Amino acid sequence: LDFQVASMNDPLPFADGTFDAVYVMQAICYVHDPHALMREVRRVLKPGGIFSDLSIVTLDNFDPANQTQHKMMKNAQRVSVVTTFRPKGVYEDACTSNGFTLKISKLLGAADMTQAATDYFTPLGGVIQLLNKVGLMSTSVMQSMDRMNEYAKDLVQGEREELFSINYWLVCQAPL
Repeated sequence: LDFQVASMNDPLPFADGTFDAVYVMQAICYVHDPHALMREVRRVLKPGGIFSDLSIVTLDNFDPANQTQHKMMKNAQRVSVVTTFRPKGVYEDACTSNGFTLKISKLLGAADMTQAATDYFTPLGGVIQLLNKVGLMSTSVMQSMDRMNEYAKDLVQGEREELFSINYWLVCQAPL
């Protein structure tokens, strides 16, 4: 394996047609311009190459004017530590407007996984607070646990109501 550090917000440092596939996992939300990124992805993919992205998105049921839903999303952002939940259509359009064929656009969901993690970690909150008081657990770990315990219910509910997701799958194919 070779690893190369680069920014998705800059031209990718690879020659045209270098890759058979590009896979992104919960990182495209940090891109300033999804359309520019997809132009670069198309450039570095071989003809027929595949782009796959596990995205953090808002879904069709999300109404940004609905204060309850907006608050739920803000709380979910605190748990996921991601500040940008774009509509899934932004990423779909970034693919198709750059000549890709959309093969999969599907909610995989994370509600059950998040609920299981919450059920596991919530009882540990008191133990972690005690360990923190005696200096055996860092404050940052305690704060992360508290944040998860406080806001995870909104992430779970938002996923179940299909308002937003931290686990939305997009697969696009470059033209042959």
